[in-house]
Amino acid sequence: MSTREKPADNEATSQNGSTDPAEQTDWHWADPKNLKVKPEFQRLIPLQSREEFRALDASIQAEGCRDPLHVWKGHNVILDGHTRHELCKGHKLKVKVREIDLPDERAASEYILQLQRQRRNLTREAMSYFRGVEYNAVKQTHGGKRAPRKARGQSVPLPKTADRVADKYGVSYKTIRRDGIFAQVIDKIVEDYGDPEIKRKLLGADGKLTQGTARVLLKMPAGERKKAVDKLVEDGELPRAKKRGASTRKPPKEVAQSIFARLQKKGEGHAKSVLQQLAKLLGMEVVEKESAR
Repeated sequence: MSTREKPADNEATSQNGSTDPAEQTDWHWADPKNLKVKPEFQRLIPLQSREEFRALDASIQAEGCRDPLHVWKGHNVILDGHTRHELCKGHKLKVKVREIDLPDERAASEYILQLQRQRRNLTREAMSYFRGVEYNAVKQTHGGKRAPRKARGQSVPLPKTADRVADKYGVSYKTIRRDGIFAQVIDKIVEDYGDPEIKRKLLGADGKLTQGTARVLLKMPAGERKKAVDKLVEDGELPRAKKRGASTRKPPKEVAQSIFARLQKKGEGHAKSVLQQLAKLLGMEVVEKESAR
């Protein structure tokens, strides 16, 4: 029987101190207080929706920690499962831990990103961002290097970076290139905002960020952008453009007189002709008074 298929009462028994070897596979029980949270790693993971958080909380209270947390071996740093860790710590429950052997922080970050790209509950924008991050990273790794000239008799050229990443995720190379730009836009917005944590909120399940709103945000002055990001996170929409105040508008009569004055410069007959055509377009009937005999 797999770890996930074990009944809840067996899991509860294990948390109470059972050391049955039959229950141990590639994970072990641990006190969540002994695990470390590295903010730089946690920020790579978008926030889950409020509904998902509540469902996970109820599941943990009823069945304990069912899925192992991924932890960097030898460092006791959480790579995946930050929410489960937080909830189990709050409910004073032990957690399952699966240790992952990685050489350095860069490898640890890539491991986290790869896990995120495999998530099925990511928003479209979050998936686009993570694909873009991968594309930009691979492209930068190969930066400055040019593919060798095609040898004689070689009919199939080597695939480009965008093509390779596109094939990996089953999308077009144009999509991957757009993803790369989108990732750069998000990173710029987050950098200017001044708090890396905002990225988790923008790309989270409850976030309302789209590629269109991201472009609008980037065009805003830095001061306005920060307030706009806050409103987008809190209210799910950008601030509405300020309308011109009524005091700056000319009265309708003044506008009409101005138009008529410009038309009269070309002759009174021309002015009447234009106004009659406008009246017809508006469905109005123009009645001219007969001149006095």
